[in-house]
Amino acid sequence: MGQVYALTYYEPTTWKNLPYVHNSNVTCDSNNYYIFRWEEIKSSGNNFIFISTPAPFDTYYSNFNKKIKISMIEEGK
Repeated sequence: MGQVYALTYYEPTTWKNLPYVHNSNVTCDSNNYYIFRWEEIKSSGNNFIFISTPAPFDTYYSNFNKKIKISMIEEGK
C-alpha cells in the first residue's frame, strides 16, 4: 500500500513498488466475511492510495469465486 501523486490510477511503476504492509487487525462476521481494518491518513499532495490485496490462500479465487472488497470511511462519519 502506498500514497502517491499521479495523473491517473494506472501507474505501473507505483503498483510494482508498493511496500508490504502486514495487518493483523482482522475479524470474522456471522457470514464468514473477513474484515481487515486499518487507518490511513491522506498525505498532503497525494491524490491516490494504491492498495494491492493478495488472496488469503492460493485457491481463493478459482475454487471459491470470492472477491475482495475495499471500503472507505471518511473521518468523522
